[in-house]
Amino acid sequence: MALVRAKDIREKELSERNREIELQVKQQTKQLALARDKAVDGSRMKSDFLASMSHEIRTPLTAIIGMAELLAETKLSSDQDKYVKVFRRAGDTLLSLVNDILDLSKIEAEQLVLEHMPFNLLDVIEESVEIYAVKAAENHVELISDFEPKSNMLRSGDSARLRQIILNLISNAIKFTSEGHILVIVRATDAEEVQISVTDTGIGIPEDKQQAIFASFTQADSSTTRKFGGTGLGLTISKRLVEMMNGSIRVESEEGVGSTFSFTVKLPVNESATRDNLPMPGFLKDKNILVLDSNQHNRTKICNLLSSFGAECVESEEFNMWDESRYQYVFMDHKILFACDDGETEQIRQSSQSDSGPVIIAMLDPVTFHQQIQRINELGLGGYFSKPIKQSELLHVFSSKDQQKEESQLAKEQIDAETDETSVEEKHILLVEDNEDNRLLVRTYLKKSPYIIDEAENGKIAVDMYRNNSYNLILMDVQMPVMDGHEATRVIRVLEVENGRPTTPIIALTAHAIKEEIDKCLAAGCDTHVGKPIKKATLIGIIEDYAT
Repeated sequence: MALVRAKDIREKELSERNREIELQVKQQTKQLALARDKAVDGSRMKSDFLASMSHEIRTPLTAIIGMAELLAETKLSSDQDKYVKVFRRAGDTLLSLVNDILDLSKIEAEQLVLEHMPFNLLDVIEESVEIYAVKAAENHVELISDFEPKSNMLRSGDSARLRQIILNLISNAIKFTSEGHILVIVRATDAEEVQISVTDTGIGIPEDKQQAIFASFTQADSSTTRKFGGTGLGLTISKRLVEMMNGSIRVESEEGVGSTFSFTVKLPVNESATRDNLPMPGFLKDKNILVLDSNQHNRTKICNLLSSFGAECVESEEFNMWDESRYQYVFMDHKILFACDDGETEQIRQSSQSDSGPVIIAMLDPVTFHQQIQRINELGLGGYFSKPIKQSELLHVFSSKDQQKEESQLAKEQIDAETDETSVEEKHILLVEDNEDNRLLVRTYLKKSPYIIDEAENGKIAVDMYRNNSYNLILMDVQMPVMDGHEATRVIRVLEVENGRPTTPIIALTAHAIKEEIDKCLAAGCDTHVGKPIKKATLIGIIEDYAT
């Protein structure tokens, strides 16, 4: 009997213990659910805050940067031109800082999604280098891109985010390099992996600081921020983006010598990407070419590329008068060309005008390019292009004069045809924007275009105007009082169906950099979006693409 009672007691204790455990599990589950809901609400509030701040900051930036762009197109004195360049540069810098902060927030909130589209890697590299060419040259730094001839440049991935990484690294290199060069090298021989490095001859980074620079808001030391500026976010964002592309980034540096930032990312080969129309591999066979450039990396790049097409290439870092019968082409860097004395300059002039002499091509400085052109024309040289050297421009030099003339004529005929077409076909556009400064900006952008602009300051007015008019395209701001752009777009799409009207392209003008907000625009019925600040060329291009 005692054994039975003991057993009953144990079972009762066990049952009570189980109930206690079940109660604890329920309470912990409830707490976890509350914590999860709180985290989701916090993430949503953060997203809403970012969207709002993005709009509030980018909207006035649109007017500032846009008006500066328009002012730069007017006739200015030298002082005025200098002032305009200053506040254009300041506006772009502020925009870059805003973008960095928003990008980092999106990454931390796991709201940044990478695209997977075919693209030409060489285009991304050369465009990135071209963007910073002038700024580097103003620092007396030569910016050079190079790649292994056997690289496969047709890839698949997010080209915009890849460009962002490269631009961050180039910008960082320029900031800390006051002389020498910055070299961007691509290795893309693997079917999956691409390696890109940016090497500078700058101040270098102490060994004990090299890993810390990838942390948010961190630079090598606080004096760096005071002297060179910046938030310290560029490398953090680059590292996160590289990791999202299944890659890694590292730095090698020596104080007083320079730094190399290199990263690898997964970008699979994609043969459907747009390829360059390159000549046949042996099209420069039997061509002897002389390259005169004080920078060894430039000489090596040019000679490697030309040799891959069959040319015999000789390089030199200083001027020596050439044997006219030996070379068919001579490439001369502007530093060597304009350092020649009067006698050497006269020899160059005579050689360029001789029927038996080589074609002399000048490689010009991106800052003083236009001033140097006049001097080139006086010397009667065979051609010129601006540094940094792009593969397409370098190879185009070897097109025959007849071919260049034919291409020029075709381009002229195409421009004339486009001009005739736009001059007779007027387009009716509805601009919906609550900010008066931005309405003025868009109006001015399109002042010399064939477009007729109607304006509405909120979505409700836009819907009323749509009921009574027919438009080829609608430019729709998103965040507006009374009725926002999302609701106005939905109403217009319903009216189209109810009244059997053709679909009008609607372009969202959005300051929201977050993907979730862009998706809202598309879900509401917008065809695409243009991010603020709005660039003139971007706006005109999108109108030309979508206006029916």
